Amino acid sequence: MTSGKSQHRRSLALCVLLCTGVVMVLRAVGFFYLLLLDFHAQDWITRYGRAATGDPRIAFLAIDQATQTLDAPFPSEIAASPALTLMREHGFPWPREVYPLIIERLVGAGAKVVAFDLLFPAAREDDELMRAGLDRFREHVVVGCNITDIGDTVNLALPTATLIPQTRPVDPRVGFVNFWSDLDGVVRRAYFRRSLLEIDGRPAGDDDSVLESLAARAARQAGLTDLIPADRKSHILRYASGDGSLTPHSLYGIFVPSIWHGNFGDGAFFKDKIVVVGPEGHAFKDLALSPLGQIGGPMFHLNSLNALLRGEFLSETSERTNLLLIAACGLLSGLLGWLVRQPLLRVFLLAAAAGTYIALAFVFFNAGTYLLVASPLLALVGSGGAFSIVEQVLERLEKSRIRRQFESFVSRDVVKELLDNPDSYLNTIGGRRKNITVFFSDIRGFTTITESADAQQLVQQLNEYFTEMVRIVFAHRGTLDKFIGDAVMAHWGSLTSDGEEIEARRAVAAALEMRAALERLNTQWKSRALLELRVGMAVNHGEAIVGKLGSDEKREFTAIGDAVNLTSRLEGATKAFHTDLLIGEKVAPLIRDAFVLRTVDLLQVAGRNKPVQVFTVLSSTKCDPPPWLARYEEGVRLYRARDFAGAITAFSEMTQALPDDWLAEEYLRRAMTYAATPPDADWDGVFVMGTK
Repeated sequence: MTSGKSQHRRSLALCVLLCTGVVMVLRAVGFFYLLLLDFHAQDWITRYGRAATGDPRIAFLAIDQATQTLDAPFPSEIAASPALTLMREHGFPWPREVYPLIIERLVGAGAKVVAFDLLFPAAREDDELMRAGLDRFREHVVVGCNITDIGDTVNLALPTATLIPQTRPVDPRVGFVNFWSDLDGVVRRAYFRRSLLEIDGRPAGDDDSVLESLAARAARQAGLTDLIPADRKSHILRYASGDGSLTPHSLYGIFVPSIWHGNFGDGAFFKDKIVVVGPEGHAFKDLALSPLGQIGGPMFHLNSLNALLRGEFLSETSERTNLLLIAACGLLSGLLGWLVRQPLLRVFLLAAAAGTYIALAFVFFNAGTYLLVASPLLALVGSGGAFSIVEQVLERLEKSRIRRQFESFVSRDVVKELLDNPDSYLNTIGGRRKNITVFFSDIRGFTTITESADAQQLVQQLNEYFTEMVRIVFAHRGTLDKFIGDAVMAHWGSLTSDGEEIEARRAVAAALEMRAALERLNTQWKSRALLELRVGMAVNHGEAIVGKLGSDEKREFTAIGDAVNLTSRLEGATKAFHTDLLIGEKVAPLIRDAFVLRTVDLLQVAGRNKPVQVFTVLSSTKCDPPPWLARYEEGVRLYRARDFAGAITAFSEMTQALPDDWLAEEYLRRAMTYAATPPDADWDGVFVMGTK
């Protein structure tokens, strides 16, 4: 059994290692759906973790629906503003002479940089006016360009040369507006510097193919060059909540005096700020997915610029650390499985471990590091679930094995108890001393029967007999030990026990039922012209060693010891006392309240020096005891007290009441013998059996 437990432990350990290993391998090879799960968990942490605070040095002027329709301003306000007049007359896209007016308004108010999240790829008639404005405010303006990667070709869509010269390196007023999403299409990181050659899959150094993003250019124009990352790697952004400085303001308001005064403090709001101007709203279709959901293109630039200004970049644990986290969570799950046997407690602890890990992930996130969440939790929960499932399967297989093993010699309800409490079974099967009740039965004269009986008929008859006897043993929750030729050995309390008294009563009840069952069988056999069988039975109680005994090739569950040997001797003694059932003296006090007992004798069996008092059972106490029993018991008492005359009187009355009662006649014969020839002074009334 120890090897079976070890095998189960190895199977469970292998299950945990396999589940954990699968998650580790899938993570290592970049399995898409696992990465997707990790991304979703990362976004969930982002949504509920600490958000970045908007930097007050940033402002966002939105080209929104109100700016395009200009329904809010009064006609007089529109007529008083050249910019609003042009915007109303031409609609969006506006004439390019509008943009110098925007730059002049903002820079005049003290804005450090005006960054347009707009592309100007094609030439127009009014480019000269815009070019003049871009040149005039060249230290305060940034416009966008676009990097396209179509097929094997990487192209750079710069502003038209009629606005800004297309040079290499690119003019410092130009920054790329691209963001690259992860595998699931969500933008979580920003590049501040990128090389066209690297995008094209070729090695590149710090050459003229290196471009800077719109946010990086804006920071450089604002004199914040030292905040720009010098590498060309992606940087994970801590997104801002959208409040405060990242809140969009309608662009048209800077040209409406009441709004300029009331909302912007006559321009003081823009002093020393980097102002991002870009489209806002679904009409522009400039939308993409962020960890916070779908947002407009300018919001990516604003969050990128905000992270740059505030140093709100997030780091990720290395892949080596990720694999270690997965391994640690899987092993923790296995450890909980081994240490905690109660399923509900194990589920609670697994949930607590998962909750603790998630809380730890939030702590790390708030401090600036993404802790891998989904894959380790998958290893934790997956290994824990697999551990429990495999454990259940192994337990079911073990229970099935035990069931098959024990249903051949123990009742199904006892088997159920063994399966519900396997530790008790494992302890018992390894060998234990226990107080048990033992039963033996044997067919009288079986050797003589076999000499004359037809072999096939005898085998069939014995099978019918054994089937009924075993059924009765099982019905009374006993354990069938073995068949010894024609003999049956069973015991109660060896594997499971409801108490010595209850087990003894079950054994005696089984013996009485066997007595009645044999009478029915004999009636059937007689009608089939088969021999009638007679049996002797004995029930005894005492200490025995129970366990699984035998060789490596064959073992059986059995009981050995003095109590077992005495039971066998008592069964043999039934012939000497002309009765079919004897019970030992240790059984009598356990069953006296449930059965009507009759004293048989003080018996010293072969191989034992100490005599035992033996009884037979007349019926259960549900029936009234026979009227002669009290006089019989009085005669036995007188006999043992050496009052042989009184015993003769009592047993003479018994023989008249029961003319064919062998015990009454035997005691009468002994009393008359001792009355004529008194025994020695040390006589104790013991009957000594000379044979087994």
